[in-house]
Amino acid sequence: MYMEKCVLCIISSIFNIFVLFYHCTHPPHPKYLILPQRRFVIYIHILSGVLEFLTCWIAFCTSSERIATIAAIIAIVAHVPSAYYQTSIAFGAKAIMVAGYLFAINIHLFCALHLFFNPSSSYWLLNMFLVHNIYVWCRVLYAFFEFLGLFKDSLYTNSVVIASLILIPAVLGVSANMLFLGYVVSSILLYLIIVRPNKIDRAYYVGERTRNLLVNKDVHNNWLKEKARLVRMNKDNELSDQQQAKLVFDLLDEDKNGYIDGEEINRLLKEWQTAENFRNRFFRWTKKWTDLIRKLLQKYLAFR
Repeated sequence: MYMEKCVLCIISSIFNIFVLFYHCTHPPHPKYLILPQRRFVIYIHILSGVLEFLTCWIAFCTSSERIATIAAIIAIVAHVPSAYYQTSIAFGAKAIMVAGYLFAINIHLFCALHLFFNPSSSYWLLNMFLVHNIYVWCRVLYAFFEFLGLFKDSLYTNSVVIASLILIPAVLGVSANMLFLGYVVSSILLYLIIVRPNKIDRAYYVGERTRNLLVNKDVHNNWLKEKARLVRMNKDNELSDQQQAKLVFDLLDEDKNGYIDGEEINRLLKEWQTAENFRNRFFRWTKKWTDLIRKLLQKYLAFR
C-alpha cells in the first residue's frame, strides 16, 4: 500500500506542474473575483495550496518533523478553511458537489490534524498529500473528458466524483468509496427531507452548474451574431470599425442620452442570461454609485 501511495503522489505531482502552469497563466473564474472577500479567499487558497504541496515534498524528502508540522499548520489554518468557505459556490450539481467537497475537506482536515500531532508519520503525510491532490485529478480528468467529448451535460461533477473515487481509497482503504457514496446520498436525502425544496429549488439543487456560469455562452454568441448582422445591414463595406462600433453603441443606448447607464447594462446582462446574483449585485453597485454621483452634482450645483 505504501508503494501505491508513493506512485499516486508522484503522478499527482507531475499533474500539478501542468495544473499550476494553467493557473499561473489564466485568471480565476469571475465568481471568485466578484466580491472582495471571495478574491481574498481564493488567493489564500491558491497560495496555501502551493505551500502545502511544497512543504509536503520537502518533509518527505528530508524526513523533517518541523517541515511536516508546518505543512499540517498550513492545511489547518489556511487551505482547509478557505476550501470550506468556497464550498457553497462550487461548480457542478450542488446535490453531489457540496456533500462531496465537505467529505474531502473533512478528510483533509482529519489527516492534517493527525500529521500535526504525529509529524514523524509518513503515513499521515502521504494521506494528507493525496487528499490535497484530489483537485489536481479533477482538473486533469475535466480536460481529458472535455477533449473526448464525454459527460457534456455533467462534466465538472463527473470529474470531481471520479477523482475522489481514485484517491480517497488510497487514504481510507477499500471501503472508502462506499463511505463516500453513502455520505453523499445521506446528505441529499437529509436535504430533501429537512428543506423540502420546491420544484425550482430542487432543479437548482440537482442541476449542473457549468464553469461558464457567469454568462450563457450560447446566448452571448447568438447576441453577437445578431448585432453583427444588424451592423452589416448598414453599409458595412463603407463603414470603419469605429463607425460600426458606434452603431452597436447606439443599439445599446436605448434612451439615446449618449451613454450606457447601469439599467441598460443590466438589461444587456439579462439578455445574455448572466447569473442572477451577479446581476443583482451589479445593479445595486451601479445604483449606489449613480445615486452618490447625482447627490454630489446636486450639492455642487446648489453651492454654485
